Amino acid sequence: YASVNRGYKAFNYNAGFAGLAPLAGVRFDGETLLAFEIGSKTDFWDNRARLNAAAFYYDYSDYQAFDQRGLNFTLFNADATVYGADLELSLRPGGGVTLQFGAALLDTKVKDVPIGASRLEREAPQSPGATFMAAIAKEIELSFGTLSISANGAYTSRNYSQLTNAPVTHIPADRVVNARIGFTDPDRRWELALSVKNLLDRERIVYAFDIT
Repeated sequence: YASVNRGYKAFNYNAGFAGLAPLAGVRFDGETLLAFEIGSKTDFWDNRARLNAAAFYYDYSDYQAFDQRGLNFTLFNADATVYGADLELSLRPGGGVTLQFGAALLDTKVKDVPIGASRLEREAPQSPGATFMAAIAKEIELSFGTLSISANGAYTSRNYSQLTNAPVTHIPADRVVNARIGFTDPDRRWELALSVKNLLDRERIVYAFDIT
C-alpha cells in the first residue's frame, strides 16, 4: 500500500505557567502536515507468520513545537521533518508459543528553534532514533484452565526530553525487561495474573527538566 495524506491542526493560544508571555507569542499558527507512507502486510508460513513493514516521511509546515523555557511552558511555530521505518514480525511456530519482534527507526529535525539570539536545528523531544523489542509467550492447556507465561524486552536509543536538546535533558539509551504469568479458567470467564515491570530492577532516567 501507499498513501499521501494532508492534515491540519488549528491555531491556539499560549498560557504562561509562571510569569507572562510577550503579546507576540500569545497566539501560534495552525500546523499543516503532508504525510507520505508506503508499506506492506504479509502473512506466510501457512499463516503462522505475519510481517508488517512501513516507511514514512512527514513534512510539517508551522509545526507546533512545545518547549519549556525556565518555568514557562510555551508553543511556537517551526518547520519540521520526520521520517523513519517500522517493522513488526509475529511468529506462531506451534505448541502454544508466540514470538514477536519489532524495530522502529526515526529521524527528526525541527528547524529554526530560537535559543538565545540564535535559531538552530534540533531533534524533536522524546524521539529516540532506534527502538527494538522482542517478546515470547506460551500458553499451557491444563485440565482445569490455561496457564500463560510471557516476557518482553525493549531497547530505546538516547534522546532528549526537551526541544532545546540541552545536555541536562539528554536521556541515555535504555533497556527494560518485563514478565507476566496468568491463569484463566476453562470457560475464560476470569483471569488471575501477576506481572512485573522492570524485572532486572534497573535504575532508569525517563525524563529531565531544564529550568535555567
